[in-house]
Amino acid sequence: GYADLHFVIPETIKEIDFGKGTYYADRGDFTTAGYVALQTFDKLPSNLLKIEAGMFNTMRTAGLFNLMPQKQTQSAYVGAELYHTDGPFDAPQKFKRYNILSKYQVQKGKTVFTAQLSTFWSKWNASGQIPDRGVKDASIGWFGAIDNNEGGQTSRTSFSIKTVSILPNTIFKRFS
Repeated sequence: GYADLHFVIPETIKEIDFGKGTYYADRGDFTTAGYVALQTFDKLPSNLLKIEAGMFNTMRTAGLFNLMPQKQTQSAYVGAELYHTDGPFDAPQKFKRYNILSKYQVQKGKTVFTAQLSTFWSKWNASGQIPDRGVKDASIGWFGAIDNNEGGQTSRTSFSIKTVSILPNTIFKRFS
């Protein structure tokens, strides 16, 4: 299977659960190859600002910012990621990606309310699929392109709301 995880800011992930195969009816009708369940932090352990650089003109900046550090029954944070790379290709890929995630959670009595907003945007030039015969006859290199402007742009925004009621006799310490 294939999973597009470009919208995920890795530093926001608290837990990962996964399973391989078609044996997970509780995960939906479409688990033909398996499933991956990512759980983001409800409350940030700390603020974070990270700047990374690498080969092929690669640059990544990520930040996580706690908006309610002193609250016991509420939490809110925002995370952002900016990423750019030209990739190893003969024509620069000029890949750009922007991610923003915000999450708010409040506990009122025995009910926990969570709202999460995520948005993602990316744009790139790609070498695309190249004909094997072009590489064999040396008309283009392995990292070459037929059309240097081939590429695309995509975006995704999601918003979710979740309410959980805590059953009696359940030990629950949500905001520790």
